[in-house]
Amino acid sequence: MQQQTTGVLVLDVGGQVRFAAGLGSDTSVIDSLTGLWSRRNVTPLKRVFALTSLEQPLTIATVSTTQGACFLVFQAPEADELTEFVASVDFSDDILRHFITNPYEAITVVDKEGTLRYISPIHEKFFGLRHGEGAGRPVTEVIENTRLQEVARSGKGEIGQVQEMNGVTRIVTRTPIFDRNKNRVGAIGQVMFKGPEAIEHLSSELSRVRQELDFYKRELSGIRNRSFGLDQIIGNSEVMRRLKDDIVRVAPLDVPVLLVGDSGTGKELVAHAIHLLSGRNDKPLVLVNAAAMPANLVESELFGYESGAFTGADKKGRKGKFELANTGSLFLDEIGDMPR
Repeated sequence: MQQQTTGVLVLDVGGQVRFAAGLGSDTSVIDSLTGLWSRRNVTPLKRVFALTSLEQPLTIATVSTTQGACFLVFQAPEADELTEFVASVDFSDDILRHFITNPYEAITVVDKEGTLRYISPIHEKFFGLRHGEGAGRPVTEVIENTRLQEVARSGKGEIGQVQEMNGVTRIVTRTPIFDRNKNRVGAIGQVMFKGPEAIEHLSSELSRVRQELDFYKRELSGIRNRSFGLDQIIGNSEVMRRLKDDIVRVAPLDVPVLLVGDSGTGKELVAHAIHLLSGRNDKPLVLVNAAAMPANLVESELFGYESGAFTGADKKGRKGKFELANTGSLFLDEIGDMPR
């Protein structure tokens, strides 16, 4: 005789068995469910739960009324993930409800033939459907510009696709669903973003973060203590000798110095030499690549900011380059190309 893998058990309000079949007629199952039913006023029964106290874990679906309860019993295969999830998480039904009702995680379900089997209530409202009206119909008749039927047929997912529905643009994902034997059984659709504007905002934020990262990488290279003196300025021509003489004369003076020259001609070497020959040589030389500084960071980087000055700001605040260079030297490289 083939082993039963499903069953049903019906109890009246007093816990007496009114009907039992399949796994529901097993004595240990009856004892376990009767005990849970008797304690329902203390520990309310969940609509779906796992019965793990038996030799073989079971999944139980419950329908209860004021007159009694009906338990649908399903035998779980070895290492069944769903049974493990339901058994481990007391609020598993609340999590499943979240995925059905949340606007950005609610699902539309089609079978492998492209027939609509379920659409979340919030999506029903969007399409102007009465509850359950779309179920059983081809999904192409219910949802404009859908490709869920193609994903269910091919088994190939589509992520971040633009879809026009009812005159509204949404960014959606379409995911094929497979059974335990890797056979296609259907597909689900979900909304990822309200529209392309959200993608553009995300892209803009990513670009800003990358720009800041590039800036701080350059800052880090400047923070590394590179001490260059006159001996690092190579050359014995008349022009180079005059340059070194100028450095020696200007270094002791407490005045701003403008270094002019094409990129790569050694302005940073001259700045280091001036600093090392000045009376500030025991203080820091702060290097700033002004051209690489993002426009939105100029004020905060040069002058610093207080705690909580803006979203993402360091909780302790941050000193600006001018303050960090106080009593030392500040070299604003490529100052002519600083963002305005």
